[in-house]
Amino acid sequence: MSKTILLSYPRSGVSWLRYLCRELLGEPHTSAHYEDNGSRELCGEPYISAHYEDNNRRPSKFIKTHWLHSYFVDFDMRLIVIVRNYKECIVRHNKADYTLEQDFNFHETLYKWIKPPGISYIHPINIYDNCDKPKHILYYEDLLEYPDNEIARLAEFLGVDKSIRNKLLTNYTKHEYNSKRLYTNDENVPESTSLIYHSKLLSTDDKIRWDKTIEKMYPILYDRYLSRYKE
Repeated sequence: MSKTILLSYPRSGVSWLRYLCRELLGEPHTSAHYEDNGSRELCGEPYISAHYEDNNRRPSKFIKTHWLHSYFVDFDMRLIVIVRNYKECIVRHNKADYTLEQDFNFHETLYKWIKPPGISYIHPINIYDNCDKPKHILYYEDLLEYPDNEIARLAEFLGVDKSIRNKLLTNYTKHEYNSKRLYTNDENVPESTSLIYHSKLLSTDDKIRWDKTIEKMYPILYDRYLSRYKE
């Protein structure tokens, strides 16, 4: 069965993306933290799960991952990458280890998560740029600000009938609520926050240094995919 790979850096909205994909293609939903009960044997790679839908091991059409071996793109697959402002998601990824009151070296944090090997911010973008299979890219900010347009593009890429897409959009608020409930059993799910939130922990100088550092390290990828985030 052909797989659709959902690839992102952590904290970039891939769980919401997976929810939308499953809703569009009629797959049941699982917890956002549930990694589809997959073994980690697909292609013999430790970072890729042959994801399954549930304990009955019904195969899923989607593989959600933050790291993908480059030779995996030779398989029968489609690729969807979602990208978020690096000044938001890298800080958010590291906030699991720090409270808002604690100080840590933001420039050191950037170097920790921008460069391969393994999970890195640039990895999904690089895989997308070099992939010659059917591929689609979304930006987290566009998906939240312009859901009608971005979900329409996503549905078209997945080959979903417009009536199904329109049904999802008609009930968008309900789906947004349901997807957040996958993170918590609390019925009082958090409301959407500003797109500029975690990066407030960065000083203006830090933000500019991050921009310049990433642009210098990956000038072509930055120009193609990330220049929108430049201060």
